Amino acid sequence: TYSFDAADAATDVKAITLLNRGKGRIFTNVKVESQPKTLVAERKDRGYSITRSYQRINDDGSLSPLDEARIGDRVLVTLEFVAPGRSSYVAIDDPLPAIFEAVNPEFKTQAMAGQALSNVYASDFTELRDDRALFFSNSMWPGKHQIRYLARVRATGTATAPPAKIEEMYHPDRFGLSASLVVKGKALK
Repeated sequence: TYSFDAADAATDVKAITLLNRGKGRIFTNVKVESQPKTLVAERKDRGYSITRSYQRINDDGSLSPLDEARIGDRVLVTLEFVAPGRSSYVAIDDPLPAIFEAVNPEFKTQAMAGQALSNVYASDFTELRDDRALFFSNSMWPGKHQIRYLARVRATGTATAPPAKIEEMYHPDRFGLSASLVVKGKALK
């Protein structure tokens, strides 16, 4: 195992040398990893624009800003995006902060009192995973669209939600990224 800090790479370049004392072939496997200096990212519009917001769902079904989340809070996640023209095979990937989990709206016990959760934008396929929500559309009309889904606060701590991304699957140069969001979760009192 050989590793070095990228900060040292500009001034201290080191080569990896393999010695083959035998006459046979050498097989190697190289794995290169990098990590950004910060998890906070700004919004990018490259043909699409997308924004994400979180709101707390109160016990009476009303919505309030999600300043500090508490374990067990229900959260309404809203993705708003703009398509510049007619698009085909669009994917929307919304990574959740580590303290959230997506809630399956098919479970009747998870229904929201007083709030219609139906999407203004109907995706052809939806996939809720432990760490993200994915939405796919075979065809999208130009204009503003909105997706809403439920999440629940499941842990305490501070977590960063990576940017939500919208892109055309067969034209990856056309995409949009939301800004990353920092969310704080607290224990119940």
